[in-house]
Amino acid sequence: MVAENSTPHLHSAVEPKQTLRRRLDMFVRAAMPSLFIILVAVLLSAPFGIPGQAELQFGIAMCTVWFWAFSRPRSMPALAVFVCGLVLEQFRFGPPGGIRR
Repeated sequence: MVAENSTPHLHSAVEPKQTLRRRLDMFVRAAMPSLFIILVAVLLSAPFGIPGQAELQFGIAMCTVWFWAFSRPRSMPALAVFVCGLVLEQFRFGPPGGIRR
């Protein structure tokens, strides 16, 4: 017969120590979808001469928001989507809020 107290019990309430490196890692992982959208907005605002570059900038941002909001909603909160939209407006090829034709 095995004694009940022969193995140490792990407490589920014990959490690892939150070091600065761990907190920074968690922040960067959570912010990665938004940082990707901002990086794409900055890169595609340069005049590369790609046909449909403005539409590509918008399309990549929309696909990224849809994917992360669908698969992991905590990584794409509404405030992050709003800030990414403001950044996209700043790097657009036309006037702010204007319709491209």
